[in-house]
Amino acid sequence: MIIRSSSCGEALVDAIRILRGAVELYIETFAGKDIVTRGTVISG
Repeated sequence: MIIRSSSCGEALVDAIRILRGAVELYIETFAGKDIVTRGTVISG
């Protein structure tokens, strides 16, 4: 993974964006339906 950002702030934003994408992919793949149903039960 190569970060081409010029500033530290941009590099941090890129890292957060990549992490968020990985977390969302993990949730969708492994625990998506379970988390969604549990969340709706708690909130509703």
